[in-house]
Amino acid sequence: EAHNRISSHIPLIIQYFILKMFAEQLQKGMLQLLQDKDSCSWLLKERNDTSEKRKFLKERLSRLAQARRRLAKFPG
Repeated sequence: EAHNRISSHIPLIIQYFILKMFAEQLQKGMLQLLQDKDSCSWLLKERNDTSEKRKFLKERLSRLAQARRRLAKFPG
């Protein structure tokens, strides 16, 4: 009985240590990426036309909301 309990825990113990090692390596890798800003800065850059498109869409959304408010007041 005790042998079965111990033998059932061995795979869990192995899995725990493997996951712990993986988590430590992942954390180290992520910290290195954060510290090396030059190699990752391109991920934060947006295309030139993106801000223009965002502005256009926000203005369009504003006009649509205004039209909806006016239509809601329209007697019908």
